[in-house]
Amino acid sequence: MQVFRAPEHERQGLLWAASIFCLMWTMQTRQALLGGAALLAAAAQLARADTYHKSPCNVVHWTHMLEGKIIVEGRDPKPIDVEDLFMYEHDLPANHRIIHPFDRESTDRRPDRLTVYVDREGIFLNAFCT
Repeated sequence: MQVFRAPEHERQGLLWAASIFCLMWTMQTRQALLGGAALLAAAAQLARADTYHKSPCNVVHWTHMLEGKIIVEGRDPKPIDVEDLFMYEHDLPANHRIIHPFDRESTDRRPDRLTVYVDREGIFLNAFCT
């Protein structure tokens, strides 16, 4: 039995054509996969945003109210000239907790509870319903 073997220059040409085909196919596949991944990420972000706005603890409102403010725990009087910089803890909803850096956070989840994260100086960082 005789096996047909193409000349060397034809084999090189076939290898070159096959590698170009594979490269083009992988580029198209990568673009399709990235496009699909982008669509999935956008859908997930929309779903997350939808639940974020419908949150039971009204996190959008409180995030807007607390942005850039210092959370004051206790009843110290607010300085009159910088009143917009402070927010008293007692002004937050009844069902809330404030988490400072290195605080232990309980693992119980209550969607109606506003959890406020602050830095070492008490400046608002973020808020979630947990």
